[in-house]
Amino acid sequence: MSSEAHRLPVVEVGYKGKGSFAPLSGIEDMTAYIVGPNDAKQVVVIIYDPFGFSSQILQGADIISSNLNAKVIIPDILRGQAQDYSRYAAQTEEEKTAIHAWFRAFGDPNAHVPTVLGVARAIKSTNPNARVGVLGLDWGGKIAIKSGTDGTPYDAVASVHPAFIDDADARDLTVPIGFFPVKDHRLEQVEKVRDIIAQKPFADKNTYHLYDTIRHGFAGARGDLGNSESKKQYEHVYNAVSDFFKRALEV
Repeated sequence: MSSEAHRLPVVEVGYKGKGSFAPLSGIEDMTAYIVGPNDAKQVVVIIYDPFGFSSQILQGADIISSNLNAKVIIPDILRGQAQDYSRYAAQTEEEKTAIHAWFRAFGDPNAHVPTVLGVARAIKSTNPNARVGVLGLDWGGKIAIKSGTDGTPYDAVASVHPAFIDDADARDLTVPIGFFPVKDHRLEQVEKVRDIIAQKPFADKNTYHLYDTIRHGFAGARGDLGNSESKKQYEHVYNAVSDFFKRALEV
């Protein structure tokens, strides 16, 4: 694990990010949450879950930045059109209709891959010596994996409780992966991905960990940091992701 001296304590409620929001250089009409030094040798791009900029994800970005002394960027790839989390609590017919409408309009992960690839190219155009990784959560986890195929500008990818797990995506990977599924995923698909990435030529840089005490969403907007088990696993995953990128992005 990352050095204990650099770890930030997890704040259960009322977290305020250590970074700031600013236009993302090289990507038209996109803002981003940015934390860490501009001249960092390691840069991590985070693709949020469908609920956008939650305090849980901002805190995760700050943990990674602190652990690695890295620049961490969360681009607003949905451009202000994130899902409304309150819809998932009510689950009335009207709310269900709104959820389905959002996925039809914005939810195809493949539609966002070109933008995510463009973010890495923009980073490397201004900092050509940087090693760049991408971390995705939930729906963003699918986008991250799809961004790690032939010709990718990313040097490593990580996926935490990804949606739509598909072993075909794992076969197409050309860069190291940190793969962090949970117990309520389709375990037959999880095992297929695990076995495929174990045979990759970069397998020694991969990380795999199944979170079997916690459910989907714990690292993002649905994470309940007031729950002791959720908080424990939240802290574990962001430090595990940091350790993965430290190894996979080393020069």
